[in-house]
Amino acid sequence: MQKRHQAITRPILAAALCLMILLTMNTTVWAVDLNQPNSLTVTSVASTSEYREDVAEANVVIDLYLLATAVPVTGIDSYGYRFDPESADSAITIGDISMDVLDTGNVSLAGEQWNDLAQQAAAIARQGAYKVVESVPTGQKISGLTAGLYLIIAHGEGITDYWTTREDEYGRQQIITVAETESYTYAFAPSVIALPTKNAATDANGDVIINEAGMPDINTADSYGDWIYDASASLKPTVTPRYGGLTVVKTIDQFKGDEEVTFVFRVTASAPEGKVFPDDPDYSYSNVVAVAFNASTGLSTTAVVDRIRAGAAVSVEEIYTGLRYKAGTMTAPESNIVVPGSTDALVFTANNTFDNDTSGGHGIQNHFTLVEGRDGNSWNAVQQTAASGLNR
Repeated sequence: MQKRHQAITRPILAAALCLMILLTMNTTVWAVDLNQPNSLTVTSVASTSEYREDVAEANVVIDLYLLATAVPVTGIDSYGYRFDPESADSAITIGDISMDVLDTGNVSLAGEQWNDLAQQAAAIARQGAYKVVESVPTGQKISGLTAGLYLIIAHGEGITDYWTTREDEYGRQQIITVAETESYTYAFAPSVIALPTKNAATDANGDVIINEAGMPDINTADSYGDWIYDASASLKPTVTPRYGGLTVVKTIDQFKGDEEVTFVFRVTASAPEGKVFPDDPDYSYSNVVAVAFNASTGLSTTAVVDRIRAGAAVSVEEIYTGLRYKAGTMTAPESNIVVPGSTDALVFTANNTFDNDTSGGHGIQNHFTLVEGRDGNSWNAVQQTAASGLNR
C-alpha cells in the first residue's frame, strides 16, 4: 500500500505554554533554503532565575523529536510539512481540523491549536512512535538539523518515568514532563518549534505583537524579516516545592488501668544551615503530634507527620509524657534531613516506663486535612482519639 504523506503550509507558530522563543540572527537569508542545516539551543528560564543553583542539580536534558520534514511550497517564500511516520500523523487531529483538511496545504493554526498539536505529538512520542533525534543537556547547541517541525521535551536525566499529567485551568488533563531536585519539582509542557524560523513580529514601537490567541505573533511565513537557521529557545517550567515527613514510634513497658494515656511531641523544622530557598516564607515548620494508648492499642504505636518541606532539618521533642509514665530515652536518626516523598525514612523513637502514678492523661488531637478544589481550597477538621485514629 502506498504510504500517504500530509503537507501543510507553515503558519504562525505561537509560543507554547512553557516555551519563550528567543531567536538569534546569525546566518539569515530572505528566500528559505530547506537544504541549509539548522541549529537549536534550548535553555531554561529557571537557570537564570532565583532557582538557578537548585535547577542545576536537576540535570535537565532536552529530547528533540522530528515530527515532520519541510517541503517546498510553490510561489511563496514558505514551506509545508510532511508528517512521518504515517501511524503517527494519522493520529493527529487539531480541533475540527483533520489530516484530510491539512492535505490542502492552506490551514492556519492559532496559538491554542499549536498547543493541542504539541500535546498530541507528546502523547505519540510517549508511546514510542517518534524517535529522539538528539538528547542533550540544556544550553548545549544541537547542530546539523534538517528543516522541519520539532517536538521539544525537557526532563530530568536521572528520572526513569518523567512523563505525567496535570489538570489545566479548564479541567483538561495535559501531558507534562518533570525534573526534580531534593527541594523542587520542575514541570515542563511539551513544545513545538519550526526550523528554520523567524523573529516575532513587532509594532512601530518595537513591542512584540500579540495575536488573537494571546500569544506572541511568531514565525509567519511571509513577513517579519529573514529566515533564521541558528535558533534558540528558553523553557519556562512551573516550579513546585517537594514535601516529605517523619514517623514517631512510641513504646511503653506496660499499660495499667482503664483510662487512655496520651503522649505529645513537638516537631520543628527549618532550612539547613547555609542553604537559602527562594520565595519560601513557609519553609519553617512547627507543630505538635500526639500518640495515645488504651487497653486495645498494645504497647507500641506510631504517629506520622507529613507536609514538611523536603530538605528541612527537623527535630522532635517529647513535651508531655502521660502523667503515669517517666520520660525515657529519645532516639533520633543519624540524619535529620527530610527525604522527599517519604515519611518512613526518618524515624524517631521514644520509650517510657510506668511509675505507678494514679493520675490519668487523656487527650484529643485535632487533625486538619487540606481539600483542594477547582473553586478554592478548604480545611477538613477531625477530632481524633486513640480509639478513632489518633495513632496514625
